Amino acid sequence: LSEKVVSAFNFEKIDKYVIAKAGIVSGDDRKFIRDWYEISYSKISFNESVFNGKASESYVPICRGGMIRNYFGNYQHIININNIWDEDKTTKSVRRGDPKFYFKTAISWSYISGSGIFGFRICENAVFATASPSFFLTDDSYFNSLLGFLNSKLAGEIIKSLNPTVNLPTGYVESLPFLADKIKNNSMANSLVDHQVELSKKDWNSYESSWDFEQSPLLNE
Repeated sequence: LSEKVVSAFNFEKIDKYVIAKAGIVSGDDRKFIRDWYEISYSKISFNESVFNGKASESYVPICRGGMIRNYFGNYQHIININNIWDEDKTTKSVRRGDPKFYFKTAISWSYISGSGIFGFRICENAVFATASPSFFLTDDSYFNSLLGFLNSKLAGEIIKSLNPTVNLPTGYVESLPFLADKIKNNSMANSLVDHQVELSKKDWNSYESSWDFEQSPLLNE
């Protein structure tokens, strides 16, 4: 890393702006987790916002890793969250995480990447598994700034220098320098990140494997 990049570590770290939480461990994924199209659509709730011990439907989306996706994507799996909280249907291996953070908007990534390159994306109206570590911001006004920074080439180079492996634990990301106040109110940066999210969302939803798929983009040509 250049001296200029190294000197950035004198600034505050990402851990000042986020809360990292452990994800759900079902204890038996084959029993509790499905691809969303394996279950009747009426049994899935896609818009939960608060968890009070039971979801309105049996299944809810779960972020659990997957391919490299920047800004948006990898919404494919659902989990029977009601059964996860039924002690008669789980084993001692279950880890339910913190229900206060269920369905809250987070920045997430895939813990394992075959290429050593990592994409950071929004996880919202969902719960998350350990294969998809997640940050919840203490101040949402920093959300776009942090999401944009983590997907930048600079952040990618720093991550590779700190942790040149195919796994990316939370601690390495938390230790990155973050010049938050320099970019917090940058309207251009915020607009660019919003645009990137919309482009990535449009791309993801152009595939029939997305639950928000409407029609092939080829039909709009």
